[in-house]
Amino acid sequence: MIEPFAATGRQPAVRAGTDVLLRWGRVGRALELAHPRGPRTNAVDAWQAYAQALVRAGRADEAIGVLGPYLRHRRVPGALVEITEGQECDEHVLELPTPVAHEFRHAPKHCPDMWEVLPAQARILERSGHANEAIR
Repeated sequence: MIEPFAATGRQPAVRAGTDVLLRWGRVGRALELAHPRGPRTNAVDAWQAYAQALVRAGRADEAIGVLGPYLRHRRVPGALVEITEGQECDEHVLELPTPVAHEFRHAPKHCPDMWEVLPAQARILERSGHANEAIR
């Protein structure tokens, strides 16, 4: 019933359709529906929704890879931290923001939109048992 609306590509409908399909155990169809198609103005939102669907389907490593190219977008670092919490993949997650955080610390004026990466990195460090590093 929701699939015709989700076929429009509008994210609220896609997320709702994906949610229903995942609850029904139709993982392949859910991921197919959630996978972004073509150029969109809301590409980051679409890829975030797809990454969330991947995590819910038990494919956290794939979700991390999906969000990697969008890490410099201001909302993505926080989303990456949230969707991977409890997935036992913190070491892998930490590989992504570390170079971006290093770049930001050394040249914040060249990359002002990346300030979100610092709290994201700190949250990952803290939850993975490296609180001392997070404080620095």
